Amino acid sequence: MANLSNINNVLRVSSNLRVGINTDAASYALEIGGTNSGIKLKNSGGSGKVYSILSDTSGNFQIYDDAAASGRLVINSAGNATFAGTVTGGNGTFTNLTISATEKLRFDGAGGHTYIEEDSNDTLIFATGGTTRLTLNANATFAGQVQVNKVKSGTGVENYDLIRLNLSGTGAVGDSSTIGWFSTSGTKTAGIEGISGLDNILYGELAFHVRRYTTDTYDEVMRINNRGNVGIGTASPVFKLDIRTSTPGDRAVLGVNSATSGTNYGGQFNSQGSGATKNIGLYATAEGATTNYAGIFDSGNVGIGTTSPTSKLHLRDPAANSDIGIKIGNDSRDWNLKVMGSVSDSLQFFTHDNSNVMTILPSGYVGIGTDSPTSQLFVNNTADGDKIRWGRSDALVGSVGTYNGVPYIGYQGGAGGGIMFNGSSIEPTALGSTRSSSTNDIGSNSYKWRNIYLSGGAYLGGTGSANHLDDYEEGTWTPTISHNNGTGAIPLTVTGGAYYVKVGRLVEVFAYLTNVNPNGNAGGSGPYYAIRSLPFAAINHDCWSVAYANNNMTSYGGYAAGDNLYFMKLGTNGQCSNNHVNGTFFNTWGTFDFMFKAVYQTND
Repeated sequence: MANLSNINNVLRVSSNLRVGINTDAASYALEIGGTNSGIKLKNSGGSGKVYSILSDTSGNFQIYDDAAASGRLVINSAGNATFAGTVTGGNGTFTNLTISATEKLRFDGAGGHTYIEEDSNDTLIFATGGTTRLTLNANATFAGQVQVNKVKSGTGVENYDLIRLNLSGTGAVGDSSTIGWFSTSGTKTAGIEGISGLDNILYGELAFHVRRYTTDTYDEVMRINNRGNVGIGTASPVFKLDIRTSTPGDRAVLGVNSATSGTNYGGQFNSQGSGATKNIGLYATAEGATTNYAGIFDSGNVGIGTTSPTSKLHLRDPAANSDIGIKIGNDSRDWNLKVMGSVSDSLQFFTHDNSNVMTILPSGYVGIGTDSPTSQLFVNNTADGDKIRWGRSDALVGSVGTYNGVPYIGYQGGAGGGIMFNGSSIEPTALGSTRSSSTNDIGSNSYKWRNIYLSGGAYLGGTGSANHLDDYEEGTWTPTISHNNGTGAIPLTVTGGAYYVKVGRLVEVFAYLTNVNPNGNAGGSGPYYAIRSLPFAAINHDCWSVAYANNNMTSYGGYAAGDNLYFMKLGTNGQCSNNHVNGTFFNTWGTFDFMFKAVYQTND
């Protein structure tokens, strides 16, 4: 090629095919020298737009807009690049774009600037308005971490979407998007899923998934639905916290407090709706198994109303004079057991309709049918009949009750029998509470009462005065003998005792007298003597008889008055004669013995 030499020193083509403009020592295939040297590019169309490519006096490389008199692309000597102008993209319009050593890519807009940079720790930073929004860490301490920043606009409470996952297009109930975690082998291990539904794509739900250790399956384990319910083990929770499991022996909930001091609580439930019809702090059910337990408290005490239970179940109401109880029932009947602070702090049992059936006072008094017992056992009722019954082999054998307000104790087997306490009388009863007459015995052939103590008398065989036995006595007495006129005490010996029996007004006396010796004793001149000192004053004598006598002793009747039993020796009047006939004088009798009995009447 020809060597184009100096053409007015403007264009020079060297032999090595380098072209120089305003330079005669081109080092490059095309080199333009001089101040503000460059190339102009002109649109020959209707716009007539002119751009220059040049190197300015400051050493900057520019793509220059002649009409706007400004550089559109400027690369300075430090290697930073700036684009001045308008760039329009799908997400907005930027007026400037800068590439520098610190801000690797910067967009300047009317509202501020956005840039992407990499710091000295090889951390990629995304910023807007000069504030870091997203950081991808690569340094040794935070390698692989993502940090999202938002500077608050003030000191009040503010709310921002720091991360937003958005689906485009036509939505449908059940649409979802997931944040997932994967192992180094690419296996999905966990995830958080956002779901559109249940009823409308505007009502979202969150589902939490994990890969189970036991089954190696990727399953949903927890869900928060659009009703605000949380389900663990169920995708359809019906309560604020709905926990379900189908694993045998598994526990749906476990609360453990392992603090080594203070008061520890494994769980707390509280229901405190003000104005509610009913608040239930804990509701537990168990069903479906062969044996169901709604609650089991292992080796511990349960307290209701107290934080210091001292028994397996401890109920307490600390309010003054409060009533507190427990209700026990089945499908048809409820029973209540209460401590009644309003009734002397008594323990009471109530039926389903809150009727009192039994009361135990702090004194130990027990009331049945009354809440104010005044004795160890007080049974009360407004109707007559049995109040207490007892039986044998489920058969009724006895009872205690009232009849017309009168108490009775009765035998309820066979024809029955018992006693009724009617005022000052004790009356016999038949079966039940019916009173009877002449049917009941006291004692029997084989089983007898020992003693009967009466301060009055007994009516035998009837109710008239003739049937009234008002006295019975047995005892001993000491007989004496003297002349019929009362003179001359005769020595004697009572052998085997002297006895009497008194039934009502009738007295019977017995005696066995020995060594009776009237000889040489002063006395009257008659031939007869009298046994005296009877145990009761006599008003009428029956005849008395000698059961045994020796030395020709005989008896004869005494006078109508006087406590005397007369006798003589060799009398011819005979027994019970009122006339003393014959007989020998006393000083010729000698010693004799005799046994006798006599019956007489008395007013004593």
